[in-house]
Amino acid sequence: MLDQTPIAAPRDWTAIKPRDTPYPAPLFLYHFVRNPLRCLPRAVYEEPIVPHRIGRFRTAWVTDPELTETVFLGRHAQFPKPPLEQRVFSDPLGQSILTSQGEDWRWQRGAVAGLFRHDDILSYVPDMAQAAAALLDGWRNGGGRTPRPIHRDITQATYAAISRTLFGGAAMPEAEAIQAAVDGYLNATSWEIAAALAGMPAWGWHPGRGPMKRSSRAMRAAITRMLDRWQAQGATGRATGGDHLFARLLAAEEPGREGGGISRERVLNNLLTFLNAGHETTAKALIWTLYVLAKEPEWQQRLRDEACSVVGDGPVEGRHIEDLVLTRQVFEEAMRLYAPAPVLTRLATEDCDLGGVRLAAGSVIFIPIWAVHRHRALWPEPEQFRPERFAPAARKTIRRTQFMPFGFGPRICIGATFSRVEGVAMLATLLRGARFDWPGGLPPEPLARVTLWPRGGMTLGVTPI
Repeated sequence: MLDQTPIAAPRDWTAIKPRDTPYPAPLFLYHFVRNPLRCLPRAVYEEPIVPHRIGRFRTAWVTDPELTETVFLGRHAQFPKPPLEQRVFSDPLGQSILTSQGEDWRWQRGAVAGLFRHDDILSYVPDMAQAAAALLDGWRNGGGRTPRPIHRDITQATYAAISRTLFGGAAMPEAEAIQAAVDGYLNATSWEIAAALAGMPAWGWHPGRGPMKRSSRAMRAAITRMLDRWQAQGATGRATGGDHLFARLLAAEEPGREGGGISRERVLNNLLTFLNAGHETTAKALIWTLYVLAKEPEWQQRLRDEACSVVGDGPVEGRHIEDLVLTRQVFEEAMRLYAPAPVLTRLATEDCDLGGVRLAAGSVIFIPIWAVHRHRALWPEPEQFRPERFAPAARKTIRRTQFMPFGFGPRICIGATFSRVEGVAMLATLLRGARFDWPGGLPPEPLARVTLWPRGGMTLGVTPI
């Protein structure tokens, strides 16, 4: 019988104190650039829908599960991704599975969907666990307890995991350069979004434009080198062949392309999309989960005990995932508190009524997952860490648009199950081999940069065991 007893004297995990009222337009944009999460007024954490105007831009924050389901699923054709998203991501990613719409999106998703069947994902678990074990080896070789830049260590491990799984074990010497470019790009995206909300044309200048252009060029140059090398190794992108992302892309048929097959540009776009999206959300989710566990040592020990009991002395395998119940609960509760993708957007393509609020065509709808996961009407004591919320019986009562760490609807992250399994496998591996503690000081500020960053990085004490 699993011990679901709550830990005594729960900690308050309030991370960002909401404002009583929204910022007026100029101040909103200023604070949006610094951290979009600080622009959310208290009403967004309490009401089902909150309309807002930013200059000429009409927007609404939507948090109610029924309204969210309407936007993402029931009337999803009426609420597509906005041009704003295309404006932010099209330069580095072109027309990829992330940025495309309609039929162009459907054929790309269909080309790779087979890689994300549940049984196939479970077959990747040994490689995921091996990436975490290699990280443990590096910590052990460093000797004793050491404050570690966990944000960098975990990112390297998730890159290694995706290399071993979706990319068939292909060498990725460019991974570090790509990650640096991705960080530079994402860190400037708030400038681009704020510029769009202010009505600035896409060609207009802002302080983030230069960093975004440089980072985009660096990303595409690195992925081009990788593609050239993989193609030189054989038709499947790897000398030994195998069913992996690169092989699937090369085998895809791009509709309407003369001569059939898929263009090199599409391959580049999707390789870059999957390489980054395939590790970024998992990395951020793991970083924040380890932070929570460092400050909740009783729960950390419970998970360590579970991993030792379920897995024993060997490596984590696919057959273990279902039995790592507490580990999954903690991972999901940490993602509730620290949503890896904190804000999603949609566009109202026609005048409509949503939850009693009249929205004009062209209104941008913000679904602040960060606020949904901490909403006063949806969660009892939302600022407390309570993994028992996600115990098997309790989990069934949580609405699917109440907990959305990877989005929802037809455009839900194709790798959502992959990320959940990877998170559990890597946590079980890391907690059997190391103890994590909080070195003290001010808690890191959660920073929305498409994914949820810890401002200034995340340093934890790591003691190999």
